[in-house]
Amino acid sequence: MKKSLTALFIACLIVFSFDKAQADIPILDAIYKSTIKTVQFYSRTADTAIMPITYISSQDLSLEFDELVDEADSYYFKIVHCNADWQPSNLKSIQYMRDFNEIFIQSRQFSTATKVPFTHYTAIIPSMLVSGNFFIKVYEEGNENNVLLTRRFMVVENRISIDGRAGFPNNTSKTKTHQMVSFNINYSNYYIVNPSVQLKVIVRQNYDWRSATPALLPLYIREDLTQLEYTFYNDATTFPGGNEYRYFDMRSFYFGGFNVGRIIKAKDSTTKLLLAIDKTRASNTYILWNDLNGRYFIQNYETGGTRIEPDYGYVTFTLETNEMPGANVYIYGGLSNWQLAPENRMVYNTKNDAYEARLLLKQGIYNYRYFVTGKGMDENYYEGNYSATENVYDVIVYYRIPGEFYDRIIGYQTMRSVGNTNFNR
Repeated sequence: MKKSLTALFIACLIVFSFDKAQADIPILDAIYKSTIKTVQFYSRTADTAIMPITYISSQDLSLEFDELVDEADSYYFKIVHCNADWQPSNLKSIQYMRDFNEIFIQSRQFSTATKVPFTHYTAIIPSMLVSGNFFIKVYEEGNENNVLLTRRFMVVENRISIDGRAGFPNNTSKTKTHQMVSFNINYSNYYIVNPSVQLKVIVRQNYDWRSATPALLPLYIREDLTQLEYTFYNDATTFPGGNEYRYFDMRSFYFGGFNVGRIIKAKDSTTKLLLAIDKTRASNTYILWNDLNGRYFIQNYETGGTRIEPDYGYVTFTLETNEMPGANVYIYGGLSNWQLAPENRMVYNTKNDAYEARLLLKQGIYNYRYFVTGKGMDENYYEGNYSATENVYDVIVYYRIPGEFYDRIIGYQTMRSVGNTNFNR
């Protein structure tokens, strides 16, 4: 009996030590090793397949990434549950996972006939026992502090229904430039004691956490209909429309795809691609085209391969414009991990009167835009804001049951802004 208690104490101590260590890691989608590229995290079966969103007890999330080396290493990952504010919850891993929370990444493939050798890793995320926000970190064997990358994902349990739409804002001064999301939540099939206090509702644009609203409170509570109304007149869910993402096609290194101006190939060096020169679109007439809302997909045109056949190339971006003192200009989107990092910051070239940057990217089709920061700067300064832009919005509903110490996700819906076309998960 004494030995059993000692073993139980040691096991609990291990779990506690892990949860404490997790709290010291920034909970962001980030890459910490320069040789790690092309991180893709997605659901293989859900409607929103491009996003790491799944359901309880579903094992359909796949995390894939390349390391630009020609040998395989031993990597592991761990998962932690987070509350609605993306801070670690009080749950221990044994409360939200069936498996031991240190999982070896078994799938490793070497690139085939590429100038830039790489090893492709694939990790299947185990099913979770509870819903909510989750955080994953990948690290080297035997050294949990040597983190390669981190990612966030969400697990949903559908307990409520959401009826939403995205259209023109109530604020007439923003009718031509912004979009507003309004929605109702019906909880007739799920008992909620005090919905105005216990629910936390977040809205995002194009799945980008940078755009997420603070937690929203309902404008009206219709207890007779068990319904909450979220239609605001204070711009709480009003978003800049932005513009359709720019894009380029680098699926082939033998001929230039869309927006590729020049391809420079050499036998013993990495292929270089010069994109067509970009200019501001802020004063242009809005033009609708199909984009990926900032994301990308990988493919080699000649082989059709999506994992180990596509090669890497250096892509040069050029934005022809006057220099803006005090402003920072970034290449932004899935290709930059949705981060404003030094490696995707552009530098002004006075000789060419243009901002320039070069990124090492894997073959595929990419969306991107130019993101501006600085005092008083509009992030869409070079892209413009148009209310007609096609954007995707999602509504995330968190709920903390009285007596529990973590936030669940009990409802999720996505909607498109163009034509108020809604679709539910």
